[in-house]
Amino acid sequence: MVAADVDNDLFRSGEQVSHGDGEGLSNMAYRITALYTGRDDVLGGSAGLKHFGKRRLGRSGLDRTYPVPDNVWDIDCTAIIPKVNGIATHGIYFEPGPQNKVYDLMREILQGKDRSILIHEGFVPDGPARTQPTVAPDALPVTAKPTPPPNTATI
Repeated sequence: MVAADVDNDLFRSGEQVSHGDGEGLSNMAYRITALYTGRDDVLGGSAGLKHFGKRRLGRSGLDRTYPVPDNVWDIDCTAIIPKVNGIATHGIYFEPGPQNKVYDLMREILQGKDRSILIHEGFVPDGPARTQPTVAPDALPVTAKPTPPPNTATI
C-alpha cells in the first residue's frame, strides 16, 4: 500500500476474527507493507476535509494503539523520498531516479524479499522501530505463568 488514503486503524482487529476490511486484506495476503510519509499534503487534506479528524494510513502509518496482524507492517519513507513541494509528494514514490530510494525499496518488496532482509540490507530506515509491536495505552502487561516442575515420582 503506497500513500494509502484509508483510515490508519484499518487493521485494528489484529489477529482476532471480525468483519472489517483490514481483516480481509490481511487474510488474503502473505504480507502487507504500508509506505507512508508525514509530508503528504494530499492525505493531510483528505484527513481534514473528507475524513474529518481521522488519520490516513499513507500519512501517519499504522495506528499503534491497536494490535495489528503479524503480516502487516509499515515503513516511514520520509527520509528516503526526494523532497518536493506541495502535492507532488503524494506521487513521488513512483518516480525512478538515483535520489529516490523508496522506488528501490518498492522493487525489493514486490520481489518478495522478507522484511528482515530489507531491514538488514538497509532498504528500510529505522526498520526495527517500525516493525516492533507497541502496547495500547491502557493495556495490561502479559506475564507468563511459571511452569511447574515435572513430576519425577514413580508409581
